[in-house]
Formats: sequence, C-alpha cells, structure tokens
Amino acid sequence: MQQKVAIARALLSRPAILLFDEPTTGLDPRSKLEVQAAVRELRSEHGQPSC
Repeated sequence: MQQKVAIARALLSRPAILLFDEPTTGLDPRSKLEVQAAVRELRSEHGQPSC
C-alpha cells in the first residue's frame, strides 16, 4: 500500500519528468498491472516515448 501511495503522491504534483525505479516492486499482481496501465496511459496522453 505504501508503494501505491508513493506513486500517487508523485503523480499529484504533475511533474514535467517522472523517473521510476522499479515502481512495482512489492506490489501484488493486480496492483502491478494497474500501475503499468497507468504509466502507459500517461505516456500516451502526453506523447512521451518509453525508455
């Protein structure tokens, strides 16, 4: 739960750049998929390439 809160907190400030270092470590499988989907959605909304 702390990992999900940390990700949400990072997204609330609408930063120009987001750097993720293993953002799904410690998450259950369902939450891991949700985070990955959210990141893909953010990339598509803002036209950012994946690394």
